[in-house]
Amino acid sequence: MSDVSTSRVHINPSGITPENAAQMFEAALRSPIPRFYANGFINGLSQSDITTVFQCNGAPVLVMNLSYISAKSLAVELMKLIVDVEKVTKSNIMTLPEMKELQEREVKKLTGPKKLRAKVKK
Repeated sequence: MSDVSTSRVHINPSGITPENAAQMFEAALRSPIPRFYANGFINGLSQSDITTVFQCNGAPVLVMNLSYISAKSLAVELMKLIVDVEKVTKSNIMTLPEMKELQEREVKKLTGPKKLRAKVKK
């Protein structure tokens, strides 16, 4: 059994039942298919697809292409999962831009305003 919960499996609208989706999810986690971790990404688009380059510490680890329909469906399903996590934990998960802004604000607090030194005339 995996350590990933399938009790909140959100499925795409392709006719897969929740039971089949949970079984497919568990089977995929037990399979030898490649896995990756990402903590960043870059998105691009063409006339028919969205491309995401996933990054780990700034280095690319995977390129994923999705049709617009699949990309939007994935975005909707991911938001459902995020909302579930935020409700259960009673906390807000920040986005990367929000985290960057917070870090920049904290750095400014720590370094304080730059003091201009007046030149002393002799």
